[in-house]
Amino acid sequence: MNREVDQLDRILDKLSQRIDEWDDAQAEAAEAEARLKSQEATTAKAMIDSGMSAAKAQQEVRAKTEWREMYLEAQYKNIAAQKVKMQIELGNKYFEAERTRQANLRGIR
Repeated sequence: MNREVDQLDRILDKLSQRIDEWDDAQAEAAEAEARLKSQEATTAKAMIDSGMSAAKAQQEVRAKTEWREMYLEAQYKNIAAQKVKMQIELGNKYFEAERTRQANLRGIR
């Protein structure tokens, strides 16, 4: 039984680590998105202030390589956070399966 408890503890420890990783990944994704939106708004406002229409300014901003790179960075960070979240969900299922397995073993003994 001690080995079984150790296995559950290892799973819980790994889940705890994944939750910390997810928290960090979510924060990084939020920061990347905030940088993107801030840069987009600042650049578009400058263009609008110089007489460009809002629609044209948005088109111009999004056509820039810098915007594309920031957009992709934000998307990749969101994907990374989602991947860790999926690993947490998988870990939860693994924990439940292990707990069920141990309960079944106790019933057999």
